[in-house]
Amino acid sequence: MWRSIDEDGHWGGEVWDRRKDGEPLALWLNVGAVKNPAGEVCHYLVVFSDITARKETEDELQHRANHDALTGLPNRALFKERLEHALLRAQRYQLNIAVLFLDLDHFKEINLAYPPFTHTYHL
Repeated sequence: MWRSIDEDGHWGGEVWDRRKDGEPLALWLNVGAVKNPAGEVCHYLVVFSDITARKETEDELQHRANHDALTGLPNRALFKERLEHALLRAQRYQLNIAVLFLDLDHFKEINLAYPPFTHTYHL
């Protein structure tokens, strides 16, 4: 960030901070160097936007794209991504890996007979 400000006079990007209560806070910062008539940096102008809600929405969409809505388990796309990563890692470090495949016959019928709970009860 500082190198970009020194070289270009400005920088923009995402940073993470914490609120006073300790909650994480995602910010989009735009920082610009302000120079005096002699061309020396005398101040920095910072404009920021709270993008926490947008980041939470992105995380939720990412989770929905990679997990089954009913079970919350990783879906086929995430499994494939993680398996490819594991295979590359095993090849790189000369490790062995194993994959277990479990097939449940008529699982769809079980899902239809026992739909997920729609209410949460707190004791």
